[in-house]
Amino acid sequence: MGWEHRLSEGTRAQLEVYRKDYDRVPVLRDADQVAPEGVLLNTGEKLVRGVDLLLEHARPSGLTLAATASFSKALARDHLGGWFPDDFDYRRIAAVSVRVPTVAGVFAGLRWRYVGGRPFTLFPVERLPDGTYRPVPSAEGRNRLRYPAYRRLDLRLDRRFDFGGWGLSLFLEVQNLTNRENVFSRQFNKRTGEFKDLKEFPRMTLLGIIGDF
Repeated sequence: MGWEHRLSEGTRAQLEVYRKDYDRVPVLRDADQVAPEGVLLNTGEKLVRGVDLLLEHARPSGLTLAATASFSKALARDHLGGWFPDDFDYRRIAAVSVRVPTVAGVFAGLRWRYVGGRPFTLFPVERLPDGTYRPVPSAEGRNRLRYPAYRRLDLRLDRRFDFGGWGLSLFLEVQNLTNRENVFSRQFNKRTGEFKDLKEFPRMTLLGIIGDF
């Protein structure tokens, strides 16, 4: 169900509410194993509920402002038992962006994004006779822990050229401007029995050309 309202010339607000029910979802037969074999069964279910918000403003000069927010809850269930947080149960997602004209046809933009922590399963650990460690398979506590929230700020400069029927865009983009160390996943060390955070990419600069015909 959705609602949209134009607040003023160039400004609009939008609200959407949804519920999604899935059945016969493919799930792993060995979902209680650390490294499942990959055999799938059509016995899964999913339930997703959420609210999406959008506020957008645009001016003829090229200035644009946008803010989005999403609040949701995603649950999953398979043949092993009760409901647990789905792998994509981020709960809260938000983004704010601004794009402004500067000089000589160059536009400058900033975009900030926030994504709630992704759920993961922390298996118990046992020590083996040879002194190494291994995670112990367990169906309990699935996706009960979460990675830290994801945050990222990007900067972009772009200039477009039109040539009568086709166009060319040049851009400079700095991703993860603040060089934040976002956690992507965790890696198990069998020698120490500890889990180590694996970080996503650091600050990165891109130069590019986009042509359209």
